[in-house]
Amino acid sequence: MSKIQRHIYQWGPALLWMAAIFWFSSRPNLPGLPNSLADLILKKGLHMTAYAILAWLLHRSLRMQGLTPRQALLGAIIIAMCYAGSDEWHQYFVPHRHGQAMDVLIDSVGITTTALLLHFHWRPQRWRFRRLPPAQ
Repeated sequence: MSKIQRHIYQWGPALLWMAAIFWFSSRPNLPGLPNSLADLILKKGLHMTAYAILAWLLHRSLRMQGLTPRQALLGAIIIAMCYAGSDEWHQYFVPHRHGQAMDVLIDSVGITTTALLLHFHWRPQRWRFRRLPPAQ
């Protein structure tokens, strides 16, 4: 497996997910539910879920880079939270959208939930990632 293939395998899913988040954030008008409370709950729930998935994918990528479970978890949290902040800043420049600090906090709940699940429930130190053959 070449170095490029290795990096795509390791980082591709996380980068594709980040691109999907960016794409949805750049839409001026997202469809909504007629009930404003249900719409708010749905959208904030999707925020938390999107960033929970991002944290998991980043953790996967960092573990495949050879980081310890703790290092990968901390790295995933930091990268995902920075991306959440940059995403809200990005929305500030999108017509009809508003970057909100509250959304970063909601994203952080999803990130933290994933981090806690990885740390306490699934025990990342037991995870075995398939070692890729050396790059040629």
